[in-house]
Amino acid sequence: MHFGWGPSLVKNGTISATTAYFFASSSGFYASTVFGSGAAGFSSTAHCPGAHEDVQGCAAGFVLCDSDTFTGKWIGITDSLQTNNGYTGRNGASMVYGDNPMTPSIPRYSTSGRTSVPPPFQFGQTSEQDGRANLLPVVWWAGRDGASGQSGGFSPVGSFPFIFSSTGVGNGFAPTEIYSIGPDNYMMFPDFAVKKV
Repeated sequence: MHFGWGPSLVKNGTISATTAYFFASSSGFYASTVFGSGAAGFSSTAHCPGAHEDVQGCAAGFVLCDSDTFTGKWIGITDSLQTNNGYTGRNGASMVYGDNPMTPSIPRYSTSGRTSVPPPFQFGQTSEQDGRANLLPVVWWAGRDGASGQSGGFSPVGSFPFIFSSTGVGNGFAPTEIYSIGPDNYMMFPDFAVKKV
């Protein structure tokens, strides 16, 4: 399991308002429910932090940002339109695909291969020739006015400052292995890497 928060995403464009955020491997609404050992977040099957929804289709991440007329409010990273599932009045989306079908309105990638749609192009992001692993940003998007659930327009808000999507573990890297790129060190985990500061 994992959870985290921060005062601001690495903002896209010229966003001036706050982009405070928090995330977890699963939502809190169903925290007392027992789903079994295969449920993401209850074992090493947890997705990359900031992935789109948890295994129950609930928002497990939220960002505080303005999106058109939806201002000064938290946006849940989910396609659901039910408040029990984290819907706050505006949908958000993550480029990191979890377990559930998600909006086709944004570019996205799958890190785990647990699903076949969208195609998990991310699996090809670890080089067999020189052992390097690509570290892709976890970008969150906010629905625009008129967007609802999986339909409508979305705009990028920003990415996590120290967390990256990666399939290095199991493809040449071990869990908690340190991966160095120049002066920067990253700790590798299944489906993601964390920059050490």
